Amino acid sequence: MPTRRRPSPAYHWTDEKMIAFMEALAATASVTAAAAKVGMSRQSAYRLRARLDPERAALWDGVAVLARRLRTARR
Repeated sequence: MPTRRRPSPAYHWTDEKMIAFMEALAATASVTAAAAKVGMSRQSAYRLRARLDPERAALWDGVAVLARRLRTARR
């Protein structure tokens, strides 16, 4: 039976990658841009969001809301 290769860590969300994603989300107000900044896809980011614990999910939501408000205020 062939052994199954494990995906490279570059294709996984780590705590460090999630922190960098949150920083990029705060700066850009864009999930797509923030995910790309850390080498992940928008779809992967939303799959991550769906499986986060409530505290981290609330953090994501708060960062996104704050970033959108700041972006609007700058206009």
